[in-house]
Amino acid sequence: MKLIGKNILIISPEAWGEYFVSKHHYATELAAQGNYVYFLNPPSKGYTIESTKFDNLSILNYPGFPKGMRYYPNFLQKHFIANRYQKLEHLSCKHFDIVWSFDTSVFYDFSALPASVIKILHIVDLNQDFQTESAAKTADICLCTTELIKAKLLPFNINTHKIHHGVRLNEFGNGIDRQIKLPGNNLIKALYVGNLSMQFLDWEKLLTVIRSHANIDFLFLGPEGRSNLSTSIITSSAKDEIKSLPNTYFMPPVPADLIMYYLLAADLLLVSYKEDNYDDQASPHKIMEYLASGKPVVATWTEEYADKDLLYMSKSMEDFLKIFSWVIDNIGSASSELSAAKRKAFAADNTYTEQIRKIQELIQIRNEK
Repeated sequence: MKLIGKNILIISPEAWGEYFVSKHHYATELAAQGNYVYFLNPPSKGYTIESTKFDNLSILNYPGFPKGMRYYPNFLQKHFIANRYQKLEHLSCKHFDIVWSFDTSVFYDFSALPASVIKILHIVDLNQDFQTESAAKTADICLCTTELIKAKLLPFNINTHKIHHGVRLNEFGNGIDRQIKLPGNNLIKALYVGNLSMQFLDWEKLLTVIRSHANIDFLFLGPEGRSNLSTSIITSSAKDEIKSLPNTYFMPPVPADLIMYYLLAADLLLVSYKEDNYDDQASPHKIMEYLASGKPVVATWTEEYADKDLLYMSKSMEDFLKIFSWVIDNIGSASSELSAAKRKAFAADNTYTEQIRKIQELIQIRNEK
């Protein structure tokens, strides 16, 4: 099966909006390749369909399922899943060829869907763990981004495959036609990009580093508070203190196609997660965009990159501070053409175009069995 001209329903735990993560990028890339993509938002009110600025890509809204449906008898669960599915097909005026789900909390029994439909379960976050067993057992193909997630899915479905996070290089241009001037008076700029309301962020680590490096400007770019990526507001005294320091800057979020210009304007990039969440954050999506910029990345432990020599990683607060200081002291070698080329090459080998090609091959193998 070639992924061209197919009707694809993408089920996402994050809503469509201005800010993109992997689900949104897969949707736009599949649409760009000539498929008709329908991006299903998390449950809201009523059945509606919306257009987007992307050709062949529409947004579907639906009211969800009865509360506590997972406790219903199996035949009733299947009834409601089939019912909602039929209504979504009616809403879109399409019969879906592929259901591609990133969410184990809804439509988790794929056996309720027509046999002709290819059912893909794609787990990119270890904390996306609701009705995982049912979803994995009834999927035709299970995809994941880390070995940890793969180990969780394999007991339920032998047709489980790791596909690394992707990146859309064609969004970014070459950085020459649009140059960004970052705020701050210091020579070196350290930048964090991402959802600033994410509960796993380790603001304490960041505060320790910032206090120790008054000669570095620290910049934060991303949505804060409620957005299509977060429905909650996370408070942190360390974050509040960071905001009060003279060498920190919190910038308003920008659309996905502008992020690369900010990355290119920085000198080094940051990843900082709490130690309790290292497993869950074993392969954050943002790192692919970081690597595509070629800039050095100082990160907390990120298991999927342990053997790749692409990040400057640490497991403790003490080591995080030491490694950050080392990179600052050696910013020239850390930013060398050779080092930058290695990072960019890894990103180029893992574009969304390439990942979709791999997934297409897995679908073809499954269909031939």
